Amino acid sequence: MGASALPALAKEKVDLILHHGNVLTIDPASSVKSVVVVQGDKILAVGGEELRGKYEGAKEIDLAGRTLMPGFNDTHLQ
Repeated sequence: MGASALPALAKEKVDLILHHGNVLTIDPASSVKSVVVVQGDKILAVGGEELRGKYEGAKEIDLAGRTLMPGFNDTHLQ
């Protein structure tokens, strides 16, 4: 049986994929990524466009080169 007869690997289904952006991280290197994968209220992965090959989003948003920054919560407002 040739490789073409093997079934394709299924992508993991997630709620949301944000892609094609400048995703600012708060890692020690202050790296900039392009994709964020979200399931429920959790970020599952942050990385490059290769993540789109691993995940299928119920909703996908093309950031069109825009910048996505981490959100901050002020605990004094609660």
